[in-house]
Amino acid sequence: MRFAIEIAPRFDYGRAPHAVEVCEAGAVFRSAGLELTAHGIAPAGASVKDLGIAALPGGDGLRWTRTLRAGQSGGVVLESAGGPPRLVTPGAGGGPGE
Repeated sequence: MRFAIEIAPRFDYGRAPHAVEVCEAGAVFRSAGLELTAHGIAPAGASVKDLGIAALPGGDGLRWTRTLRAGQSGGVVLESAGGPPRLVTPGAGGGPGE
């Protein structure tokens, strides 16, 4: 089954601009002292390219597209003030906030 998620946060109800930094394990949205971290969920050793995470046109959001088969897990964990993105490996523990 193919999944598609778009993440386009609007800080201060859309009044505050923000920047997005895409890393190997996800992305960080930053605006005036606020951060929103998107951690990728995928098998160990995966990268942003493997996860299907790409910047939206205009550079203020992300699009995540991925085809999952029976038994596979994937997705994105959003965390406020989460620090640098970390790859969350299903079933391995040690994900964001742990």
